[in-house]
Amino acid sequence: MDDEVVKRDVNKPPVPTPPVTVSATLHPYPGLIFHLLNKRRPAKVRRRFSRLYWKAWSRLVLSFFLLSFGITFLVIGFGCVATCEETSRAFAFMLVSALMLMPGAYSAAILVNYLRCVPGFTYKDLPGE
Repeated sequence: MDDEVVKRDVNKPPVPTPPVTVSATLHPYPGLIFHLLNKRRPAKVRRRFSRLYWKAWSRLVLSFFLLSFGITFLVIGFGCVATCEETSRAFAFMLVSALMLMPGAYSAAILVNYLRCVPGFTYKDLPGE
């Protein structure tokens, strides 16, 4: 084969490469959480999450609030048991933790099962409103 030089047409501009966006570099697979919740039908999980976001956002916020603060107070309570001289303070934190963690864990379980498309779970079962 002869050494041929490929000449580019001078009048023709080079083909531009598409710009790389920040979201494409940060999230190579943006639907990963939906795919992890339901491998067969991630689009259904996305629709359910949008329905939850638009129709029951207060229940979603309340569930997240109760679960996160319940876990936080539980960690503080165990920390007080380990370090504080007054155990009554630790038990107060644990009591508040139990009061917040029980409905928070219940609502988180309902949310996850609703998003996973498990039959019998709906966002209307969540506490609130």
